[in-house]
Order: sequence, then structure tokens, then C-alpha cells
Amino acid sequence: METIMTNVPSGAAEAVRLPVVVGAARPLGPNDIATAAAALGVEEAAYRAVLIVETGGRSAYRPDGRMPILFEAHIAFRLNGGVTVPGLAEQSWDRGLYSSTAAGEYDGVLGIGDVGPDVAALQRALQRCGFPSIVEDGDFGRRTANAVEQVQAVHRLPVTGWVDTRTAIALGLV
Repeated sequence: METIMTNVPSGAAEAVRLPVVVGAARPLGPNDIATAAAALGVEEAAYRAVLIVETGGRSAYRPDGRMPILFEAHIAFRLNGGVTVPGLAEQSWDRGLYSSTAAGEYDGVLGIGDVGPDVAALQRALQRCGFPSIVEDGDFGRRTANAVEQVQAVHRLPVTGWVDTRTAIALGLV
């Protein structure tokens, strides 16, 4: 038996009733996605991107009811199994899609002081490249920068310790 309740996320600007399903899980159908997108006032494509990219289709919301942010389009493309969604999941990195770099926003370059899943992915790539001492903690510190510099030197890239697009390609991140 399945019980459906509603939930209003705390801090929501407008009251949006989100379904909370208790009981046997079932996949979302096309009508479920359309209904949820309409209730949130977003396009279906954006809603689907959150489902696919951020959660692998498990849930479109964090436990507190907030939607997670989307990955950069080139990462979304890879996580989306190589399926293009214009403006959301693209094969190549397009800086024009990310014009703002306010605090906490990704500017296309990773370096000392950056934290998060992009850094953790970088650290996994460095481990695969022969740096087993790099700890996957999502914190870009001096050891991560030193490993990046060595990769840059081997690939005859400018040795900066920062991960730009060319370095990301050399590491297989793009």
C-alpha cells in the first residue's frame, strides 16, 4: 500500500506542495514530471535535467525539499550518458553558459581553496593517473596542486597548479 502526503519546503518563496511518497517506489512517468514541473513553474527539460544529472532519477529534491543545482553542461552531458539537452547537457564546454562567477559559482578553473564534487572528481582522476597518495576529500589543497603541476608538466601544459580546460582534458575530466 502506498500513502501519498504533501510537503512544503521550509523557506519556499511560494507555497509549493511537493508529493512525498511513502511505500513501494515506482518510476516517475511523463505525467508526473509534467505535473511537478508545472507546480514548480519550470520547464520540463529543466526538471528532467535535475532528475537525470543530479540524482540519476532517484529524487529531484534534497531531504530538506530544495532542488540541487545543475552541473556545468559538459559534465551534465557525460553524466547523462552522452545525451545532449540544449543549454543543459552539451558535449563541449561553453564558457558563455556560465558568465557569472559570484562566490560559490564555478568559473571553469579549479585551484587551491576550491571544494566540492568537482574537486573530488579531479582527485579521483589524479589517483588514476598514478597519484595514489592523493586523498579524495573534495578539498583542493597543496598536495592536489602539486599533482596537477606534475600532470601539466608531463602533458607540456603551462605549469600553474590550476585545472583549466586543457588540464581537465589531459586528466580525462572533460
